[in-house]
Amino acid sequence: MAGSPSIFRDIAAPQVLEEEAAVWTFAQNHYRQYGVLPTVETLGANGHQMQLALETPAYYVNEIRKRFAYQQISERHPNLTNAMRNYQPEVALATIREMLAAVGHSLNPNSVSNLNQQLGLVLEDFDYAREHPGLRGIPLGWDTLDHATLGAQPGDLIVIAGRPSMGKSYLLLKAARAAWLAGHSIAFVSMEMSLMQIARRWIAMETGINPRFIQQGALSPWAESTLRHKVSAILEGSAPCHFLAGDMEKNIAGIEAMVEETNPSAIYIDAAYLLSPSIRAGGGYVAKWEQISMVIKELKQLAVKWNRPIIITVQFNRNLKSNATRELDMGDIGGSDSIPQDSSVVIGAKRGPSPHQNVQRILEIMKNREGETKSFACNFQFTPMDFNEIPYVEPIEGAAPQGPTDVSWMGGNT
Repeated sequence: MAGSPSIFRDIAAPQVLEEEAAVWTFAQNHYRQYGVLPTVETLGANGHQMQLALETPAYYVNEIRKRFAYQQISERHPNLTNAMRNYQPEVALATIREMLAAVGHSLNPNSVSNLNQQLGLVLEDFDYAREHPGLRGIPLGWDTLDHATLGAQPGDLIVIAGRPSMGKSYLLLKAARAAWLAGHSIAFVSMEMSLMQIARRWIAMETGINPRFIQQGALSPWAESTLRHKVSAILEGSAPCHFLAGDMEKNIAGIEAMVEETNPSAIYIDAAYLLSPSIRAGGGYVAKWEQISMVIKELKQLAVKWNRPIIITVQFNRNLKSNATRELDMGDIGGSDSIPQDSSVVIGAKRGPSPHQNVQRILEIMKNREGETKSFACNFQFTPMDFNEIPYVEPIEGAAPQGPTDVSWMGGNT
């Protein structure tokens, strides 16, 4: 049957029962020697009687995975029960993570394939792209960025880097809200903000009202009416949106637990460099750069394992001046070389050109998995709240930097 060999390879040895091991081993050896699976007649001639298949190979492989996942949970269930009975939450959580790791591994298909199968998938993907031009992934919130990247793709690790006070948190919220408005469920994690701070900034973007005015309770009757109307509209129904406050102590295991619970389409992590790795090798001192490297690698593994894009913010080195006009370099990213290495897309944020350095940001696409690298500009205003893209002409090498082509509409806010 077409596709059977590649599907058959998705079955791992531990997933096979003892009474199935002999026929499974025979079929494997036959495929390795002859390049095809044995026929029912060949199996019978070698003492392996098989029943007639009523479903597709993919159906049976999926049933084997489900059976194995059930076994993995059943084997660990007594430990979980004992931990709960003895009031040992740490042991219970460790057991649950073991269950999730085992089940996730068994249910995820094998990444091994062959050229013939993948070339067919390439053509199918091409036909789909031709019929559905434009964005292929989850929107990132700015047209230039979405056009260059085709959106956040499953398994992507996307990095927004900038100096302190450059507005990375707001830029990440802008990207998260763009995905949410497009109907995607999201999970937003902040290592520095409380849950209320995140929600206040979110509704500020919804209404265009400065979040400081909301915090102070200093709104005009019209602004207050707008605020309450927007809150009511969100409460009545929208795509799921989950927040998690990191309190500067969360690790990757905690992030994965949230992903397991909420099943978001995309994960956003502000100040990811403050996360801790799930496991510290050796239990001794770990340098900051090594810790960040471990976190980045675990985040990439998490993105691939769950087949979700993860978008994070990190910092540039302190020796990079915040008003620099030169092109940014991935060597400017602080903490670890693993950030540019393991990321799919890297976006650097810096202040806009004078005299708009406080109300505009230049975003440079420093790395793009398969596309072009370029720069674009956006507003960075709070009254009204506005982080939308604006016209921008990239500076020619050796020429003086240029700002947006038309900013007259900004009036006194410039």
